[in-house]
Amino acid sequence: MITMSSFENNTSTGEFTIEEIQELGATTMRVRNIFGSNVTADPCGGYPGEVEDYTIQLRNPNIELVDLDGDGFFNDVDCDDDNASINPGQSEVVYNGLDDDCNPATLDDDLDQDGFLVADDCDDNNPDINPDAEEILNNGIDEDCDGVDAVTSTHDLSSVKLNIYPNPASKVIYIDVNGQLSFSANLYDLEGKLLGSYKNVTEIEINSFVTGTYLLEIQDLNSSQKVLERIVIEN
Repeated sequence: MITMSSFENNTSTGEFTIEEIQELGATTMRVRNIFGSNVTADPCGGYPGEVEDYTIQLRNPNIELVDLDGDGFFNDVDCDDDNASINPGQSEVVYNGLDDDCNPATLDDDLDQDGFLVADDCDDNNPDINPDAEEILNNGIDEDCDGVDAVTSTHDLSSVKLNIYPNPASKVIYIDVNGQLSFSANLYDLEGKLLGSYKNVTEIEINSFVTGTYLLEIQDLNSSQKVLERIVIEN
């Protein structure tokens, strides 16, 4: 309990100690009237038990208090006392690179806390979407922020279904065969130059290919039927 005394001219004086863990700046102090009073200007009114909340400013006594920008906040709580638009009374403006409200806990960037700033994160409100996320095929969402949603292409070849994915691809092209099929997979550039030929493979490594558009031909070795898929490689 803190006893305040010498109430004169609407001022009551007293001393008390604030715990060191208490942050500087505005906080609330609740005042309770214990003894009855008939003074209408009493801080807590005129009957015992009445309480009122007051906003107080906690200051560091070792800092000379100035308000250079005239925003109503002294330099011990104002994190930029040369800018009147920056002080604890402001609302944080996201993505402006400033701590508008002088509160480091209020996020200015990377709002979803996935480790990527908005310059690289295509959805800064979803931590599951960022350049390190794994792309989910055919869902209409660009999880890895590469500008496209990777899709699976399905083809019928000699009564067998082929799934070719992802597209675009960056490391590996997968070929899923639903049934029995002996086939060759041939990768061409757009000028028709053969860049690689593979037989009965389920994966084609494309790390060595430069970014661009290619043609993937899948041919049934028994019937010579073929399908052609345009593939975008991003490396």
